[in-house]
Amino acid sequence: MKKQSVLLAVLFLVIGLAGTMAPQQAEAQKLLTKWYIGGSAGKSDVETSSFDDDFGLKFFGGYNFNNNVSVEAAFINLGEFDRKGDIDVVDVFGAEVSVVGKISIGRFSIFGKGGVFFWDADNSVDGFVFRTDDGVDPTYGFGFEYNFKNSRLNLRAEWQKFQDVSGSDLELLSVGVKYNFGIR
Repeated sequence: MKKQSVLLAVLFLVIGLAGTMAPQQAEAQKLLTKWYIGGSAGKSDVETSSFDDDFGLKFFGGYNFNNNVSVEAAFINLGEFDRKGDIDVVDVFGAEVSVVGKISIGRFSIFGKGGVFFWDADNSVDGFVFRTDDGVDPTYGFGFEYNFKNSRLNLRAEWQKFQDVSGSDLELLSVGVKYNFGIR
């Protein structure tokens, strides 16, 4: 996970530096309005029926290239999955980088996304970690946003799938808030 965290930090640094190197104050202000941040929470699920569902958290940020395309990075904690009838626990977390395509219809926006998920999974019994696993696998999802009139806040609902994480597919169904640095 250290390599993935470093890659994500470098990505944010490069994009941030590009935004601050604008030659004029007006250009810098215009670039800032294209950024957004947010967070969401919801139900995470392993497609294998031998695990109980858990609570997932997601913190994200992104850059809008235009009204229809953006790039987004996120830190995601999919939770601790208990194996039914056992004391075995799997804790899954990671970082995501995705391209987001969006279509706006009035105050609503529908979006789809696809990218990669850099993940770590810790297997433990009674708090003792006996196996760790990590990898990079595809992720995709879709959702919608409600854009409050003359506001920087959006309400966001999203479904996302993470493929082949430690041998299983995972899903996150979440609701959250997105803050735009510029009014859209």
